[in-house]
Amino acid sequence: MLALFLVSWSLVFLWFSEPIDINELGAVSKLRLVPISALMGGCCFSIALVFQNHILNQNKRWTVKNELSFLLIGLTLSFLLLYLYYRLTFGLSSNVYTPLAYLYLVFVPVHIMVLPAIVLGRLALPMFFSKPTKRKAKPDSIRFQGKGKSDLVQLPINEVFYLKSADNYVEIITKSSQKDSPLVLRITLSKLAENHPELIRVHRSYLINPVHFRSFKTTKKGNFLRLSDGSMIPISKSYIQMVRTKLESTTK
Repeated sequence: MLALFLVSWSLVFLWFSEPIDINELGAVSKLRLVPISALMGGCCFSIALVFQNHILNQNKRWTVKNELSFLLIGLTLSFLLLYLYYRLTFGLSSNVYTPLAYLYLVFVPVHIMVLPAIVLGRLALPMFFSKPTKRKAKPDSIRFQGKGKSDLVQLPINEVFYLKSADNYVEIITKSSQKDSPLVLRITLSKLAENHPELIRVHRSYLINPVHFRSFKTTKKGNFLRLSDGSMIPISKSYIQMVRTKLESTTK
């Protein structure tokens, strides 16, 4: 929208103020010079948006320095492209401006009129008011809520190795607990899998913490994965591809 406004405003200004001596041009040449010049100016500022997107994609706040750089890029591209088109249009005419004369007599007067409209239009953009987005930090703890209000376990997430289904209960195997005496919650494994997408379902009876994944192993008995505590957790055939995909994305 801003580029379209710029083109329209430039077109009106160029047509009526005639900063270039276009009286020596025929009607067709005049109609070709003015609209295309305005369109080129708008396109150059659109190209400068590549710089703007690069800065914003890095989650940096848009600063006055960034805005000045954006305008400088747009103006530089505009001058080079417009002067080239001007020379091609007038050819070998004796009245053709030198680059310096074109800059002072044509380019600067036109953009003195155009720039305020550009600046005011860009001030309305959200990037000047929105705060930079911060990446959400990974949680350093995990909270398991059972069916009862008092059925609650909260642990550092790195403490948890895996969860194992035991009928209507779930056993939580951690660094501080022993496999023969795990923490127990009255809840189904499916419900915990739904509530905790940071854990990976590898089997109908197992959820693992991907932080502790070490390697895959295939034996005659099936597919397994080894955790940092040495545990070998079975992987269902229906889960194997999904597990590999998730572990590849979470361990990069």
